[in-house]
Amino acid sequence: AIVAASENGVKLSMTGSYKLFTTVEIINNIDIDCGLSSNCYLQHYEPTCFRISPRLPYISRFLMRGVTVVNRAAVRGRSITVAEEEAPNTSNFPTNMTFDDIYTQSNYVGLNIANVRNLTLRNCTSIHTTYPVILSGQVVVCLVDNCDFTTGSIPSGDVPCGIKVIPSTNYWDAASRRPENVQIKNSRIYGFSPAIDIDSVLFGAVRDCDLDNNQGTGIRINVAQAFTLDSNWIAMGDTDGTGVGVELTGGLPGVQGNQVKITGNEIRT
Repeated sequence: AIVAASENGVKLSMTGSYKLFTTVEIINNIDIDCGLSSNCYLQHYEPTCFRISPRLPYISRFLMRGVTVVNRAAVRGRSITVAEEEAPNTSNFPTNMTFDDIYTQSNYVGLNIANVRNLTLRNCTSIHTTYPVILSGQVVVCLVDNCDFTTGSIPSGDVPCGIKVIPSTNYWDAASRRPENVQIKNSRIYGFSPAIDIDSVLFGAVRDCDLDNNQGTGIRINVAQAFTLDSNWIAMGDTDGTGVGVELTGGLPGVQGNQVKITGNEIRT
């Protein structure tokens, strides 16, 4: 039901259970608020529940349950809008997106967000999902705060990762761009391999997180500049003593290298 509409966009209020057999495309300013998580349940059967490319959305408080199959995602933040298809440039990227109190269950990917300015993921929960969060391309100024991700049951052969940060290539200029200023804090990530995997990032931090029962590696960083790991609990689930709390695998050539500050962490291997 649409409960409010103005020049600033549309607000939806949803209560009850819904089965979605097609993707919901959101292309305008919109707020979705389902009140309490228990009041709204979305079971989706298409590869993507919501495909989002809006300006100034606020999406909060609902549960999304899908099917744990490769390339299915509960929320996929589309990297291009209709305007970008006509005249592609970074000024058309979605801006000021907030996902608050979202519960994703039984998906291959929970939140798959690309090329967004000012992104907030707050109080989000995920279980039985191989990749709860993927941030790709120019996700610039991103806060992941007070989230709780647990592997639960996933398909055999999947290698789960709690938060994955990766560059992506723009179709219009073939340039690869990476996320910038990614802040992950006050979050619990349990049972992944690794809990956080950063392929490439410019500036950011992981602070005050509980990364527990990691399988193989707690945090893996390939390329990072001006990045901080501070006051985290990083514990391995491996019983053979081969687990690695923090793994630095790459680095830029020359003097740039990997600029990672590691301080005040409790690492149990």
